[in-house]
Amino acid sequence: MTSENTNSSSPEMGEEYYPRLAPIMVGVTLVLFLGIMVLLGYRWMNMAEPNGFILVHGTKAFDGAEVTVSDTTEGTEARRLISAKDDYQLRFPLPQGTYRLAVTMNDKPLLKQPVSLREGSGLVFNLDEQLLATTQPSGGP
Repeated sequence: MTSENTNSSSPEMGEEYYPRLAPIMVGVTLVLFLGIMVLLGYRWMNMAEPNGFILVHGTKAFDGAEVTVSDTTEGTEARRLISAKDDYQLRFPLPQGTYRLAVTMNDKPLLKQPVSLREGSGLVFNLDEQLLATTQPSGGP
């Protein structure tokens, strides 16, 4: 006893709705894809991504010193403390521009220096060498 539906005049649900739904879903997917591409392109063209860095090396003698990197054109700044947790090294990823590097310890300024960073470049500051070079008297005959 097989029961077969021989009534071909009533369409099944899939035959009635899916042909209209498929083009709509493809269209929505296409609109979403194009919208994401436009958003990524806009962001890529208008954002200054960090493509350079300033690396500050310290030692245990500089534990707790505050390093500030200030952008001279936009007025933004980044502050971080030198600590053993970071192995006495601080890395500041930055876009190209002109910056001011300042190091203070116990509210006493140790170093203030303007820095120019070019695209794709990196600058390394060894605080021992920088501070010894500025505090040692120059030997002369």
